[in-house]
Amino acid sequence: MKTQGHVRLDKVDIIGNRIDYFFSVSDDLKKFFEDELHMFVEYEENIENIPLSILVIPFVANIMPLMWITNCILWIEEIDREYYDSLKQIKNAYQDMYFSYKLGGVIVPVKVITNKYEVKRPAAQLFSGGLDSIATCIRIVGKNPLLINIYGWYKNKIIQNDVFDSDKKNITDFGIKNNLETKFVKSNFATFIISKEVDKKYSKKLKSSWWFGLQHGMSFIGHAIPLAYKYNVENIYIASSYSLGEERGSCSSDPVVDIEIKYSSGGVIHDGFELIRQDKIRLVVKKQNEINDKYTLRVCSFNDRNCCKCEKCFRTILGLVAEGKSKKELEQFDFYIDKELKEHFSELMDEKIHLFGVDEEYNDYWIDIKKRILENKNNITEEEFVKWFLGYNFFKQRKRAVLRYRITNIVPILKRKIFGENKQ
Repeated sequence: MKTQGHVRLDKVDIIGNRIDYFFSVSDDLKKFFEDELHMFVEYEENIENIPLSILVIPFVANIMPLMWITNCILWIEEIDREYYDSLKQIKNAYQDMYFSYKLGGVIVPVKVITNKYEVKRPAAQLFSGGLDSIATCIRIVGKNPLLINIYGWYKNKIIQNDVFDSDKKNITDFGIKNNLETKFVKSNFATFIISKEVDKKYSKKLKSSWWFGLQHGMSFIGHAIPLAYKYNVENIYIASSYSLGEERGSCSSDPVVDIEIKYSSGGVIHDGFELIRQDKIRLVVKKQNEINDKYTLRVCSFNDRNCCKCEKCFRTILGLVAEGKSKKELEQFDFYIDKELKEHFSELMDEKIHLFGVDEEYNDYWIDIKKRILENKNNITEEEFVKWFLGYNFFKQRKRAVLRYRITNIVPILKRKIFGENKQ
């Protein structure tokens, strides 16, 4: 396999709590990057005493999957030995997932540095405040995990962001309530690589997208590693998004990938893979019942609060109702709906079911919700809503809605197809 090009990490500026990575790329790779070849990470505390070989890991974690699919070289001054060695195993794990596409590419460091520490803290956890991360926190709270939230959707600089501010407040409140320390990280890792350009060339070959299939899990963990090093953490925990036996496709955040990630004296644990989503909801409901207080779930990833109008809110609310929660009790989890549940969601489906991923989500989640409703029917309080849900033909209604949408929007759809294709 012929090598096509390279990325070279030319300069790393470490000042106070911030790392700036400046790099250059060969011509064939330029289309995959923003014009300013720059990535940054900003922590909340001074990180100048952490070795450079550790601090380069967030950058390497983002670049290496691109090197593997393009068969290119990453040139770098130095890197932690454990992480460097683990890259071979991570690549092998990706290769097993993408068995029909040959991965190439290498990292070439000038120096490989051994960094060791005495473990003083058993756990850190990547924490978003969503269902998966809260379920994992409940399971490992006895390890006193350091909760790390990472927001990577900044551009070239950090500006005020309502979503991050809202997440920070909720996570800080959660930490205070549970006597857990919280850390927040800001970065542009999700934007400095142009995902649509990578997908344009590789998504069909890989049968997955850049963000979902290759970047996000490895990147989030990479950003947490400098903090894990600073606090002498034994393991970084990342909550599972999927369950054992569930059709999950090729995903960057997969146990077969995560368990291969090593750094200095620490490793990674992919937690909760044996649990289905409804099991996690049951864990959260049990905890909320125990404390008899507000237990906020943040399931709307890019909103500053739960919208109660998207598919993810809908199935989370369904899961809570299946565990016996009433419309009023949903407010304890930060779901506020003015109308009765049946009225609210039947109107919502009439309006926008064509936008819901019914085909994708049904087999993964809704069968488990229906099963739990039947198991727990004596404790169900929202009987009208549940009756409507059990009798609603989502596939049939979505098919009708898509057809209606196409008929009523035929002119703009044709314009998008014609002019959109011409622009490309």
